Amino acid sequence: MKRLYTMGSLITILSSYVVPYVFLRNSRGLELFLFWTLLTLAWITASIVYLRRVQQ
Repeated sequence: MKRLYTMGSLITILSSYVVPYVFLRNSRGLELFLFWTLLTLAWITASIVYLRRVQQ
């Protein structure tokens, strides 16, 4: 489980840089805000699930 969480961390960090610069560089409006919000919410959810499983 720890290895999966570490891999998820690395993927999240990489996607937080790659996606805006490669795929969203010409976006206007709320696309970047929506991306950052969804990425943050997904990672918070994954962290909560991981921490609950570790504590049990």
